[in-house]
Amino acid sequence: MTIDLVHVLSQLLHLSGISTVKPAGTEATIRVLPTYIAQQPDGVPPKALALFHPGVHFEWDFVNDRILCDTCSRESGFLVWQPDFMNVTAPPKLATLRFVAET
Repeated sequence: MTIDLVHVLSQLLHLSGISTVKPAGTEATIRVLPTYIAQQPDGVPPKALALFHPGVHFEWDFVNDRILCDTCSRESGFLVWQPDFMNVTAPPKLATLRFVAET
C-alpha cells in the first residue's frame, strides 16, 4: 500500500461522512502520547510498523481515521500506530488561520 493510496482513501472517508463502523483497534499510551493501535488478529507478527498521521482537520479520535488504520493494517500486514500528535486539541478552524495570517 502506498502513501498516495492512503491519502486517497483518507479523503474518501472524510468526504463520505462519519462512519458508523466500530474501530477494531485499541488505545494505549506510547511514551507520553495517547495512540490508536491497529494490528493483525490472533497475534500474527506484523511485517513492519507504520505511523499514521491524519489530516489536521479532525481530532485524533476521529472514527474514519481509525477505520483507515484498521484497513491499512489488515491489507498490508503492518502494525499501525496513530499517535495523538495534536495533544487531543483540534486545530484552529480555517477562518481563525486566515485571521492570524492577515494580522
